[in-house]
Amino acid sequence: MFECPAAPQSNILCFRVKGSDALQLDVRDRLIAKGDFYLSTTEFAGLRYLHLVFNHPDTRLDDIKRLIEEIRQFVNQD
Repeated sequence: MFECPAAPQSNILCFRVKGSDALQLDVRDRLIAKGDFYLSTTEFAGLRYLHLVFNHPDTRLDDIKRLIEEIRQFVNQD
């Protein structure tokens, strides 16, 4: 369901949900509208990717699992 163009080298992760560039933008917009997570997007090798930066020192694995679950719910609703 998820694809990464390269292994992360720092606190930045670029990934995409398998699907169109429009789907990446829709997932980002839905997450931002819900208010629990903030992602941006970037373009790499001609494809749109979700762009996540881990900055807050209190970010835990459970937070990331919750983000993944929300993305899955958005994608499975359509």
